[in-house]
Amino acid sequence: MSRKPLSWLVVVEKIVGFIILIAGTIVFYNTYANTKAAGLGYYYFIALGVALIITGLVFMVARIR
Repeated sequence: MSRKPLSWLVVVEKIVGFIILIAGTIVFYNTYANTKAAGLGYYYFIALGVALIITGLVFMVARIR
């Protein structure tokens, strides 16, 4: 059996990682730019945005074995 991953699976992983990265960037920026609208959830949404950014980067950089 071949050990090469399916090329479509790698492409889908990179696309999903990019979408998650963009979503995290939007959440982080909107929360940072308008802290009054976030209210008490400010730290939660900042942490959520950073977590999404890190997850998106991991998806984009990681390789499938």
